[in-house]
Amino acid sequence: MWTAIIAFIVVFAIGMGIRYLVNKGRKGAPRGGTITIKPQINIGQNNAAPPPPAAKSAFCPNCGTKLDSDSAFCGNCGARIG
Repeated sequence: MWTAIIAFIVVFAIGMGIRYLVNKGRKGAPRGGTITIKPQINIGQNNAAPPPPAAKSAFCPNCGTKLDSDSAFCGNCGARIG
């Protein structure tokens, strides 16, 4: 019984010593500094970016042709849009 307790304490002390040495060599943020957190990626889920919003379509007030939102003139009749 006592040998198991002593063995546990020795293993724990060695583990803490190794942890100290590993952390001592790291260069982290200084005290009071900022820490950057990377976003978590969930494996097995769809992590793709959402699709870009679809271009709004309008209709030519002159002839009724469907237009893209960035059109300045109608491609069918040439009327000025907007």
